[in-house]
Order: sequence, then structure tokens, then C-alpha cells
Amino acid sequence: MKRLPLILLLLVIAVAAQGKKTKTTHSGRLQRADVAVTTPVEVMPAIIPDSGDITLAGYDKPLRTRRETILASNHRADTIDSLFITIRYLDTDGRQLHERSVAIGQTIPSGETRQLQFPSWDVQQSYYYHLSTPPRAGIPYRIMARVDSLK
Repeated sequence: MKRLPLILLLLVIAVAAQGKKTKTTHSGRLQRADVAVTTPVEVMPAIIPDSGDITLAGYDKPLRTRRETILASNHRADTIDSLFITIRYLDTDGRQLHERSVAIGQTIPSGETRQLQFPSWDVQQSYYYHLSTPPRAGIPYRIMARVDSLK
């Protein structure tokens, strides 16, 4: 009987030593991951192209699509690995609807043309490019595009 208070005291000390458990919203299945520190990768600097280095043409985005396409021609002496393009979307009266910059990782050899694809700005699929096949419903728009830099 004299051991019972001693056992209870040791039990209380053991529970207190474990500390307070923090409540979280996850089920506890997450574990801490060890992250290895590596040396930074050398990044190739971007090149600001001259006006005749890259030609953009053949843009298309039909009404019910989640992708936009454009043709890019490389007039440089070297191969291009990626392009950074700014696209301004305008309604048929010339008012700006949206503008964004897109990074496209596509290799374009010297003197060749490639079709570039990227996700559409029109997530609700309400707009179509004015030179695409006109649908029964939808809002036409125009674009202005420029190449900002390339690698």
C-alpha cells in the first residue's frame, strides 16, 4: 500500500516530463524531411533580343480550349532554349482586357520555327481569338505580343 503513492508520483512526473501535446489540424502522419543543401546551379543569363531575332505569328485560341498557341521563328545564329513573351489581350475596340508574361521552355534551332503552347488566360472559356473560327457565342479579342527575353 505504501508503494501506491510512490507509483502515482512517478507516473505524474513521467506524464509531466513528456510535455504538452500541441493540437494540430492534420492527423499526425506528416514527418519532418531532412533537406540536403546543395550548391546553386549556374543560371544562363537572359538575352534581350533585337527586333528581328524572333518572329511571332500564327496565334490561335478557339473558344472552348484551355491552351493558346503561337508560332515562333528563330532568326538568330544560335539555338534558343526558352522564351519569355508578354501578351496583351484587347477587345475589338482596342480596350485592354488582360496582360501577362509567359515563360515557354521550347528549343528552337537557328533558322527554324516551332509551335509554342501554353495555358490559356481565359479560364472560363468565354473568349476566342478574332481570327479563329467564330463560334455561335463568345467574345472575340485581339492580341499584341512581344518577346521580352530568351535563353
